[in-house]
Amino acid sequence: MNSGVKVNLGEITDLQVGYPFKSKDYSESPGAVKLVRGDNVVQGSFRWENVKKIEVKDVLPEVMQKYSLALYDVTLAMDRPWIAAGLKYSSVSEDDLPCLLVQRVCRLRAKDNLDQRFLKYIIGSAEFTAHIRNVETGTAVPHISQSSIAEFSFSLPPLENQKAIAHILGTLDDKIELNQKMNQTLEEIAKAIFKSWFVDFDPVRAKAEGRPTGLPPEISDLFPDELVDSEIGEIPKGWDVTPLDEIGNFRNGLALQKYPAKDGEEQLPVVKIAQLRKGSTDGDHLFASGVPSDFVIIDGDYVFSWSGSLMAKYWVGGKGALNQHLFKVEEKTQPLWFIAGWVEHFMPEFQSIAESKATTMGHIKREHLKQAVCAIPSQELIKRSAEVMTPLMQRSVLSQQESKVISK
Repeated sequence: MNSGVKVNLGEITDLQVGYPFKSKDYSESPGAVKLVRGDNVVQGSFRWENVKKIEVKDVLPEVMQKYSLALYDVTLAMDRPWIAAGLKYSSVSEDDLPCLLVQRVCRLRAKDNLDQRFLKYIIGSAEFTAHIRNVETGTAVPHISQSSIAEFSFSLPPLENQKAIAHILGTLDDKIELNQKMNQTLEEIAKAIFKSWFVDFDPVRAKAEGRPTGLPPEISDLFPDELVDSEIGEIPKGWDVTPLDEIGNFRNGLALQKYPAKDGEEQLPVVKIAQLRKGSTDGDHLFASGVPSDFVIIDGDYVFSWSGSLMAKYWVGGKGALNQHLFKVEEKTQPLWFIAGWVEHFMPEFQSIAESKATTMGHIKREHLKQAVCAIPSQELIKRSAEVMTPLMQRSVLSQQESKVISK
């Protein structure tokens, strides 16, 4: 924090804990108001998937007035306020409104001499996170109280400095948000192209029906004009079928407790499922030494969690040591973007297997990689397709790296 007057958070903010709305009053009506529960508060923003709502007519006017959130209000989850992905806090944007505050979530609103936008960066600071982790109580469900939030002490810069700092950091936040939207767009484009060309065989179907493919001739000419039967159904004539585990190498991580961090040796942060989920090892304190190079990952590596909540993504969290229950996916007979496309295609099936009653461990096995059979085109088509797909992957990784640099 910048040097300034020493204050407690409770002195310069209005803290309000949410209202105990009744679940029986929840509504799916399009005009219902969103309810901000702890589950909706994530790292710096809200997530509205599976949001609960309530109709205005079912809320007393005084409750509506007292618990309605306003633009730039900061909220903080009071149950499990910190998880592996980071502190659960958010700043209210125009897109979030209107919404109402629910119990076990605290709202912070600036008083005099505190800029509301600057407040977001106080709550998002490493110092505040450290404070929250020190004052958490409870083991099954760690939680914090309103008074423990209020007692956080820090140096408050002059108001004009706060506004200048908030403006600069807000500009950087906008850049991060733009990068995130661009990255999402790039991923959607890559998925759409892969599905169209290699799963649905749209160019082949178009040629078979005498329709234009809409592709440049040098790519269109590489697609056949006929579908034939195979063990996985119809595929383009001349294409092969190959199990997923034969087109890529799925290297399982290590039990890294066998590689404890040692002074005088390189210490790598341990990448577990939680770190893959948040895309970072920042704030973690588990390290390993002497890890074989085959189990070290760097930015741009494709990592697949095959246990728990299955996911696969390009890693951009820096150099790290790969823990067990994670695959480092490597090229074997096909390029990485092609392997990743098929992993993404089979992910719903893999998730269903992991969640099935027949699987008690909540994961997939090597045999499922063998059962996932892929359609393989000519190497010339793969080569031409790479001219489209590889830049999309590379730009996505660069965009995420840039966002992480800005965040730090």
